[in-house]
Amino acid sequence: MEKEIKPLESGTAEVSTETAPSIHRAAAKKTPLTPLERVHRYREREKKKKLKAAYTYDSTLEPSKTEAKKILEVRIQNNHVLDVVYESLLRASEQLGITANCHVFQNGILAALKSYDQKEAQTIAKTSDEPVSGELLNHSELFALYDASIAWREEISFEEFLQIRQNCKRDCFYLGKEILQKDFADCHRVWADFFPKFDPTTLPPQYTQRQAIQWLDSQSIKKDFLLMASRNSFKSSFNHIWLLTLILCLPDVRILLVSETKPLSKDFIAAIRGYFETDKNSRFQQLFPEFVIPVGDGSVLSLEVPLARLRLAQSIESTSMDSAVAGRRADVIVFDDPISDKTVGNETQRLASIAKHDSLKKLREVGGLSVVLMTPWHEADLGAELLRRNLEDDDKPLAFRIDAAWILKTEFVLNDEGKPRGLREIKEHMVTLLFPERLSWKFLKAELRANPAFFASQNLCIFPRDEDADIRCTFDETKLREHVKPMSFFSSDPISKVCLSIDTAFSTAASADFSCIACIKIVKHEDQDAAVVWDVDLGRWPYSELAVHIVQSIERNRPTEVVIEKQGPWETLQREIMKQALYRNVVLPHIYFKNTTGGGTAPRAKSTRVKALEPLLADDQLWFVQAHWTDQCLEQLRRFDGLTRSSATRKDDFPDALAIGIQTYFPYHDGRKPIEKSEDQKAAEESAMKEARLRAMYARMFGNNETAARQPEVQYEEPDSTSPLFRGIGSALRRRN
Repeated sequence: MEKEIKPLESGTAEVSTETAPSIHRAAAKKTPLTPLERVHRYREREKKKKLKAAYTYDSTLEPSKTEAKKILEVRIQNNHVLDVVYESLLRASEQLGITANCHVFQNGILAALKSYDQKEAQTIAKTSDEPVSGELLNHSELFALYDASIAWREEISFEEFLQIRQNCKRDCFYLGKEILQKDFADCHRVWADFFPKFDPTTLPPQYTQRQAIQWLDSQSIKKDFLLMASRNSFKSSFNHIWLLTLILCLPDVRILLVSETKPLSKDFIAAIRGYFETDKNSRFQQLFPEFVIPVGDGSVLSLEVPLARLRLAQSIESTSMDSAVAGRRADVIVFDDPISDKTVGNETQRLASIAKHDSLKKLREVGGLSVVLMTPWHEADLGAELLRRNLEDDDKPLAFRIDAAWILKTEFVLNDEGKPRGLREIKEHMVTLLFPERLSWKFLKAELRANPAFFASQNLCIFPRDEDADIRCTFDETKLREHVKPMSFFSSDPISKVCLSIDTAFSTAASADFSCIACIKIVKHEDQDAAVVWDVDLGRWPYSELAVHIVQSIERNRPTEVVIEKQGPWETLQREIMKQALYRNVVLPHIYFKNTTGGGTAPRAKSTRVKALEPLLADDQLWFVQAHWTDQCLEQLRRFDGLTRSSATRKDDFPDALAIGIQTYFPYHDGRKPIEKSEDQKAAEESAMKEARLRAMYARMFGNNETAARQPEVQYEEPDSTSPLFRGIGSALRRRN
């Protein structure tokens, strides 16, 4: 029987609690649920039951990917970090043999493992969204990475995790030696101090591109670095790790990696990519899981850092010195062994590699860095040029190190005789090794025995001198043009000697060498001896015509001395000169037929002669008058390198004729040292003096003083007064007089 409802004194009805359910049921009966609503309500109740069960630490229910990420979004804002943590938690759960349930995604692996140990659900440690000094992620995101990646693998606290990350960003030696387990030694510790060390605490987490550029600019006063070190000293490996520290600090940094060839550039970028690709699963990747990329992700010639936030057109890119594609703007450009023996073989190649380096450096962002890693290949290669420029610049913008495989101790630099020691004299106790763990004394001695010259350049970092440096000629066109003047320029210079120098060639073929007749005046110009090329006659003539041109030049220039290259049928030429002189009534000066070549050494002998002109030109002791022949002769000088033989398109007749004349008659080699005369020349000059006295005596006897005083008659190498030729000359003169 239902209880009676009694009214309250206040006038309102008091309802017993026992009657309330019946009232609600009565109300509910008034609005019955549809079948669809009943199903929906049932499913909601079941879902709540399952969700509640899924959040227990030992639940066997796994949420979907979408559901799991929604759980993670509570403590992770960065989408990339969220993906990394999700994948890491799945991988950790699988390896630990637990279910990746909602509890795992809500509280992390450490809390899940602790729950299993204590048989009671444990929640995640308290985290916050506060920024962490030196990091680009907040405290909560970093803890999630720590928990999912490394905390379950080794006993390491979150504070230690953060400290190790800071050490890796600041010190490449620590990163390489302690984390990546590289075989680094003391030399690499020195290199770590040589290159800039980056301070991640001064970069805002939400940096802009302008702030990133300003931050990099502030990391080092010096912007250009050159490391010249022994081969096999791990300089490339070290530089890769130095770049890692920069990438960890500034994921948006744009780096251009430059190698000599395209295959090498692929290897270069592959080495960098290898530290981040997922198949390694190294401790480095466990400490920085947010930087890991899938294997083969993107182009093999580039690396896009996943944590980059600015999304610039380029992150890390590789190119080569032989590539036509220069590359895009970069904050850091690294030239890793950009040259080799294949690119320093001649001056053109060396200049090309220097020009390529300079053009690539134009891509560097203002405030960016440039690094060159190399070993020497030539005394005028890229490294030598960079050092030369730095020496000539008052600001000394280049920071450089030259680290040989060994350094000779001070007390052993000289031997017992006080002379510098040769390489083969050096013993182990005399040196300090750069990298004894790898470049041992035994290894280095074997390298020395195999190829001393190569060892000196590649291991001792001694610039190898070109084997042909002593004969290689370089005549700058601008310098040559500066020394071309009109004849009037020398009108006030006293003349001490007029000589004719002749380089002979006897073929008249279209591609044959020229015969060259050069008139050189030795004058006193600005208080020093100078040679002025006064007249030049070039052509392809047979013996008879060559003799005519020689006599005409003698008549035109009135030389006191003549030197002719002694080659081919020189006796025939000698007779033709005499005959043409008699026909034209020209008094011949002293003529010296000079031996200038000798078998296989001929090219080197010629180059050595011509190279002697370089210091004369540099010291303003060699000049040319402006005439119709000037351009042709200077072009031959400009193209003469001392190594390339004469060809149809490259002639060396004028350089040789000029060099023979200078070598024979110019009083000084370089304005300071007298020329050492050959025995043949000394004998010829002595004979010339005898014959000059004989002709003077003849002139006094027959009254031809004017001719005798003007210049001596014909003289030859080692002339003999009893020779038929001499007697013929005397008879001819007597007949003429």
